[in-house]
Amino acid sequence: MIRNVGLVLFMLVVVSQAVLTQNKNDCSTTLSYENKNQVDPKPLLLSSVSGAVEDGQGVSIPDACIGIFTEDGQKLIAQATSDENGKFAFSSVPAGKYRLIARYNPFCVANIPIEIITKSQKGKLKRKKVVVHMKPSGIDSCSYGGYK
Repeated sequence: MIRNVGLVLFMLVVVSQAVLTQNKNDCSTTLSYENKNQVDPKPLLLSSVSGAVEDGQGVSIPDACIGIFTEDGQKLIAQATSDENGKFAFSSVPAGKYRLIARYNPFCVANIPIEIITKSQKGKLKRKKVVVHMKPSGIDSCSYGGYK
């Protein structure tokens, strides 16, 4: 009886480790463009691209895959992974319009329009950061972004 309980506990540990490994995002492969927005919000105006990824309760999400795609043609120009505190940053993204894509299973993919302003416009804009709110897929809702 005790031997069987020990075997069952061992199997539970092995299975739970396998499930956790499967749920971890693999950002080593190229992130693909995806858009589940029913209505596109106005672009977030940014002087640089940095921020954090969190769930609906504000809990940080580490290891989220973050990519920046061109608005026209949806070409991936930069890719990163959120750190253990859910934070991410991109250096030197040229001025222009882009899409910030955030993926973390099992949440819905976030597709956030952003616009990087030129150096001459930076004085007009306070340094804002992006917060990516990851949500489960719903009938009429998905993950989204805003300012931090």
